[in-house]
Amino acid sequence: MIYLHALQELEMETRMALVPDTWEDPRDTPLGSFGNETPPQDLPREVSA
Repeated sequence: MIYLHALQELEMETRMALVPDTWEDPRDTPLGSFGNETPPQDLPREVSA
């Protein structure tokens, strides 16, 4: 059980080391900011079957 906990700690430390400090925390984004974006022009349209 201790081994699994140590692996989880190592995984989190590795993830945190890979994320730069300049990244914004998405949890700080107000909910009103989501859903107002238009998709990119080069995004393929959905094909209905």
